Amino acid sequence: PATDRAEQMFTAILKNAPFSKNAPIAQFNLGLTYEKQGKVNEASAAYQAVLDKYPTSSIADDALYQIGYIYMQIGATGRSQDLSALVQAKNTFEDFLLQYPNSEKAAQARDNLASIGSRESGDLLAIAKFYDRYKNYRSAAIYYNDVIRRQPGTANAEFARDRIQALRSDIGDDALRTGPERA
Repeated sequence: PATDRAEQMFTAILKNAPFSKNAPIAQFNLGLTYEKQGKVNEASAAYQAVLDKYPTSSIADDALYQIGYIYMQIGATGRSQDLSALVQAKNTFEDFLLQYPNSEKAAQARDNLASIGSRESGDLLAIAKFYDRYKNYRSAAIYYNDVIRRQPGTANAEFARDRIQALRSDIGDDALRTGPERA
């Protein structure tokens, strides 16, 4: 009940005084209220309204961060049928770091990007192992190389490098080469 009342209060402030000094904060808090209610689309729209209507306000950086955070939560909980939510979160956090590199949430955004990259790398590694298991080595090599490219220096990349070397020694470079089929 408290969130419903807060939603009504913030909506009334925005309706009665849309350009007052408290309007950006009311708009942001409306987004928080929607987020607590589980209305992620409305929350994202409310945060986007902060960016559209009040781009120079002190709360604009927090609004952009929250949009990325919402998408990250959707992608992490698996409520999304594909990885588009994580891709959107990654893009939003990258935009956030470009626009607000000195924000107090910049470190959190970097950590979130690393977490998203790690999850993405794990998904690619799982696909590579699937192809490897069914002896589709060319496809496996493509995904192993993608893991190495996206997350160099990680344990997943090291595993992928080792597996590619093992495949090269077992079946040869020609079998792993991508492109047109051999004659």
